[in-house]
Amino acid sequence: MTGGDGVLAEIVHGRERIWSADLAAGDLTGVTHDVTRRVRMGEEVHFRVGRRANVAFDSTSWDPVILLTS
Repeated sequence: MTGGDGVLAEIVHGRERIWSADLAAGDLTGVTHDVTRRVRMGEEVHFRVGRRANVAFDSTSWDPVILLTS
């Protein structure tokens, strides 16, 4: 199948976008991220993947790891 136009990916802490990437269709390399962030109890972190112009024929794999340190 062809016709995808890629995806937008982002990490959001509260209301602040702390990382983002614009991945083109057919991108088999991808991108990496190494984000360190202090998150307090009750705060939210969102890992989002969204469409670009259309939703047709796009696929994405993303496996974020969250490490808790004290």
